[in-house]
Amino acid sequence: MKYLGLLLSGIADEPLEILDGKTPLEAADTPNLDAWGQHAVSGRLGPIPDRLWPDAEYSVFGSLGYDAEKEYPGRAAVLAAEIGVEPAPGRHFWAFRFVTVSESRIIDETAGSISHREAQVLTEGLNRHFHSDGIRFVTGPGGTHLAEVPESAWPQDTMAERMCPPSVMVQKSWREGIPRHFLQTGWETFLTKAAQFLENHEVNKVRIDLGENPANFIWLWGSYGPSGDLGFEKRFGLRPSVLATPVFSPGLGRLLGLDWNPLKEIQEPVELKALAELLGQQLEARDFVWLLISPTDRVSREGDYKQKIRWIEAMDRYLVAPFAVRPELRLGVFSAHVHSSAKRRITRTAAPFWMSAEKPGAPALITEEAAASGPPIPLGSTVIRSFLKTDNVR
Repeated sequence: MKYLGLLLSGIADEPLEILDGKTPLEAADTPNLDAWGQHAVSGRLGPIPDRLWPDAEYSVFGSLGYDAEKEYPGRAAVLAAEIGVEPAPGRHFWAFRFVTVSESRIIDETAGSISHREAQVLTEGLNRHFHSDGIRFVTGPGGTHLAEVPESAWPQDTMAERMCPPSVMVQKSWREGIPRHFLQTGWETFLTKAAQFLENHEVNKVRIDLGENPANFIWLWGSYGPSGDLGFEKRFGLRPSVLATPVFSPGLGRLLGLDWNPLKEIQEPVELKALAELLGQQLEARDFVWLLISPTDRVSREGDYKQKIRWIEAMDRYLVAPFAVRPELRLGVFSAHVHSSAKRRITRTAAPFWMSAEKPGAPALITEEAAASGPPIPLGSTVIRSFLKTDNVR
């Protein structure tokens, strides 16, 4: 038996009034998913625990078979593994992003999708500006970077009281997202000093002249560090090959011991056809292949339900059709989380999944409502073990 997991991040949504109460998944024309559903089982993973933020970095980790609340190592550890760096003794990493702040509110979590080169220039400037404070900044890929700080000066993030990802802070005052004990350690002074430096930097003066959002603030989160042995093969008995677009960090693959194959960002639905061919080649050589892509997340953030329907129909045509009919292949479709295109954010709602059934049973409708017919499954490990070994997930 071979296994193909399609993690189509954010394919699930909430009912939309403009679609007569249907979700984009329900409104889409998906004949291949519907036919496959006649021989599939469904369920829900989650919801995202209250102690975690509703963000993809947690939900994807959980969907891969882990306990995000207890085991997620933090964005800084994932990024450090991707870059291949370790903190010096007595120091630890924080992840950070350049963001745009206006009247104390974070209005753009990516600072207008600031370029890598601009981020490098700003990071080099921050290193000079904070040299005497013992803080070192490292430019990372994909818009997320590292700050190495002395443990004696700053607290490390904890599960009980932590900084949230920047996506959660959009349209909120930056002070709202800082735990009280952080403010007592000079955190606010540091952020204000960094903001003053960035405000006057030539990079941001040029961005403003061009009508682009300035990178006038930094937001830090995710420093709590690795927790135990996270090896996927040791837990589940197979070492999958992973094909993933850039939003999913190769550092996660290294921490989990996965064979990670980075893909280019997918811009148009027709590109999924070539991706399906690549999946077929991977399955010739491997028994288990994961695909991690997020175009439905991207259009949900933009509030574009029409494009979400278009992407879902393309996923049905190019990714499901070639593999749903292969008897030697067990197919799983996972949403990771529910991404509301009306609210333009990820919700805490339990996320649906579907997988090929090994024994005849009641067919699974490929809809969020049908997947919600039973109680949610709290741990991703239960779902993955079910996917790899049995068809009974209840």
